[in-house]
Amino acid sequence: MLVMSGDQIYADDVAGPMLRAIHSVIETLGLQSEGLSGMEVDALQDECDLYRHKDCYYRRMHILPNMEGNRALLDTLFEGARRPIFTTDTAQNHLITLHEHLIMYLMVWSPIPWQLASMAMPANMSEREQTLYQKERRVIEGFVVRLSQVRRLLAHIPVAMIFDDHDITDDWNLNRQREEVVYNHPFSRRIIGNGLIAYFLCQGWGNNPDGFSAEMMEQLSAAIESPGQQPHAAFVEEMLTFQGWEYDWKTSPPLIVIDSRTRRWRSESSMIKPSGLLDWEALTDLQPKLYHNDSVLLVSPAPIYGVLN
Repeated sequence: MLVMSGDQIYADDVAGPMLRAIHSVIETLGLQSEGLSGMEVDALQDECDLYRHKDCYYRRMHILPNMEGNRALLDTLFEGARRPIFTTDTAQNHLITLHEHLIMYLMVWSPIPWQLASMAMPANMSEREQTLYQKERRVIEGFVVRLSQVRRLLAHIPVAMIFDDHDITDDWNLNRQREEVVYNHPFSRRIIGNGLIAYFLCQGWGNNPDGFSAEMMEQLSAAIESPGQQPHAAFVEEMLTFQGWEYDWKTSPPLIVIDSRTRRWRSESSMIKPSGLLDWEALTDLQPKLYHNDSVLLVSPAPIYGVLN
């Protein structure tokens, strides 16, 4: 058994050639464009507009939502300072659309999608960006060579997975302050929701098939078939409020995987204090699983005892 906690993809730290390859696969497959109207982003009506945008590669920090859209909340939280919602230093190629998230999973686990991919350099790049692109492309070409071995490993060993932050975005649900800002902007809600939909399909369901109802599977199918339309928007909201990502396997000793990203304890004394790993309800759910076991394999995405230097 292979236990993998933490980040299985990096949605917030994507190399330029990887993003270009993802787009080429989306284009080759002829996937329906995701509508982005109503997301409060200028000049972006759909996914095609995003891929043609001058800031699509290495400059997505200019596309990603900032906090200007909710000035009253901003003034309360940050005393009027303008700050980005997605704070990672490497958000230049942050994944946005549902297709980008889904294809990213496929391309880090299998060599097959790479047969459809192109890493031809996009136009309108600065000299610095071109140099970085070529450097990253050499690294990715080495990665792709070994993907068949990765696929063989994952096909022969039971694999348990759980998200941490980078599967969705850096510092995801770090504290109550960030949650207030992220979930009060329609575009950031869509981006987080797309990441969770992709995780649900590519990891969550495989971890615990019995934990998801037949109705949820139908909603998932409808969302993927109609990107940007009402079924997709509705399932994004379902994912943002869903509690049930944790799971356990009846191994010996038992494998217990906790969700320390969406079921966190939020500080009531200060919005900027880091949130605790589990709220009281999650802890109450965990306790019965620990009783009457001499030992367990307890898997947490985030460090339980703090970060070791």
